[in-house]
Amino acid sequence: MTIPKRLQLWGAIALFTLITLTLLFAPNNNPQTQGSTYNRFPDGYGAWYEYVQNETNATIQRWRKPFDTFPESTQPPTTFLRVYSNPFPFSLTPEEENWVKAGNTFLLLGVQTTPTQAEFSNLYNTPLGTVKIDTKRRHQLNPSEQAILKDQYGAIVWRKSMGDGQIIYSTTPYLAANAYQNYTANYQLLTYLALSTPNHEFFLNNTLKAHSQTLQNSPFQPNPTPPKIWVDEYIHGYQDKDTLEDKLDSEPNFFNYIQQTPLYPVFMQTIIMVIITLIALNRRFGQPKPITQPSENNSKIYIEALAAVLQKAATHNFVLQTLGKAHQKHLQNKLGLGNTSTDLPTVGAAWQQQTGQSTYQLSQFLKAIKTHKKVSQTELLNWLKSWRKIKQNIE
Repeated sequence: MTIPKRLQLWGAIALFTLITLTLLFAPNNNPQTQGSTYNRFPDGYGAWYEYVQNETNATIQRWRKPFDTFPESTQPPTTFLRVYSNPFPFSLTPEEENWVKAGNTFLLLGVQTTPTQAEFSNLYNTPLGTVKIDTKRRHQLNPSEQAILKDQYGAIVWRKSMGDGQIIYSTTPYLAANAYQNYTANYQLLTYLALSTPNHEFFLNNTLKAHSQTLQNSPFQPNPTPPKIWVDEYIHGYQDKDTLEDKLDSEPNFFNYIQQTPLYPVFMQTIIMVIITLIALNRRFGQPKPITQPSENNSKIYIEALAAVLQKAATHNFVLQTLGKAHQKHLQNKLGLGNTSTDLPTVGAAWQQQTGQSTYQLSQFLKAIKTHKKVSQTELLNWLKSWRKIKQNIE
């Protein structure tokens, strides 16, 4: 069975529209998974999360709610780790600052700093081993800030005390990403930072203070009571069941309910198909008009063919004399001298009387018609240009 071309066209349009609108309006439940512990790709932190669980005695959990309710669920010392998907200005809200001042640690990876002339990829020797850093961004320290890892271009990881707590910053969001599983020191460094408190010793100029033997022997026993680690997954689009229910309760309508369920893509596709069907059945664009073939101009085709032959044969004199006679008759008719061949002085006098122009150009034009010398293509073209100027004065 052969499908009519009209139906094939409409089917192609419908399919293209369906795919385009689905890609544009499909819900995006995980818009920024870079830096998420659920992410198994190179820019995720799933491997580091398992590393902390399996290689240390630390307590680590994911947080999938807004930060507003977080302080109510924790007691100092606590570390809140946030890995930004894109460079983000390193500033906290007043509520977050009050939580830090109570004796907690805010650990921010991927804060926005200025790119420098540093190489993008560098290796740093630390007591924990070789740490790999991939970023050109550095931070110029303030007097209130202390470097943890830095080079000649500025700080890469640094801390700032705030009340009884601290904020630890990193210019790179990939400090312990999945891509660095071969660099164990990267995982140890981030773990050490997450388990540290403001009263513990830190890296200074890539070295440790001499009495920090505990850290050199085991980076996971720096504190008698290590803080609990919470990883912010809410900024990566992950929300727990209670948060989703609260959203639905605050905005109880059918569309919001559908948007939070797997039926949303089907719902959108159905609406699109209904719109396309209505347009197709309404025939609003009318019946297709057949394409009419343009009629051939035989005279034009003959003239063009003859011109090609004459050009090929280089018969410029023949062309000049043939066209010249026709142009002279046309000129005499316009000047009121009739079709009979008239001498040059008579034509010149009539020309000067009616146009007020000099007869020099006209005489050169008419003399060229009766010449017997061989005419070049350039001379023929110049003669035709002079005829256009003469014709403009008599039309």
